[in-house]
Amino acid sequence: MRKALTTAGDYFQGVLQPDYDEHLRDQTDLRRAFHAATSLLHMADWVFITHEEQIKSKFAFKDRKGKAKPVGNASEFANALQQKNADFGRIRGIANAATHLKLDHVSQLANASTHADSILIRAATTYLPGFLNVVARGRGWPVDTIVLEGENGNYLKFSPIARSVYNMWQELNSVHHWW
Repeated sequence: MRKALTTAGDYFQGVLQPDYDEHLRDQTDLRRAFHAATSLLHMADWVFITHEEQIKSKFAFKDRKGKAKPVGNASEFANALQQKNADFGRIRGIANAATHLKLDHVSQLANASTHADSILIRAATTYLPGFLNVVARGRGWPVDTIVLEGENGNYLKFSPIARSVYNMWQELNSVHHWW
């Protein structure tokens, strides 16, 4: 008998955890990284929908004018999370770029993805683009490192970003008891 996913805990255990664990087992697989990013992002939707009143009463975000406002919907909850943890914003960009290829909205967050080709992985024997082999080695990274391309040659490794957001979810759950 299959159990339906109906709560944030179901989603965490049934989707996010397996996607994250698969990424950890093979940190060179771009598909697994995209799945992990997507699950880490969409945890916000599951938490918001299954705990809406709690979220609305306890979370706030700063609007474009810098004014603090209570969270009123799932998108604003994601904004609040991004303002608390910049890596959540990076995961948001990665997941959305992986899903939609190119984003129209340009985030002000450093190293936020706007296009799927900003997340790079070694394919066969060379990076796409090939010069990233040198970038990775020069930073002491293994050649098979998934990186998030940024401005001025600023590259961030994907795995620590994902770990940061995974840990954020664990810490938030320990405080709010969502699952």
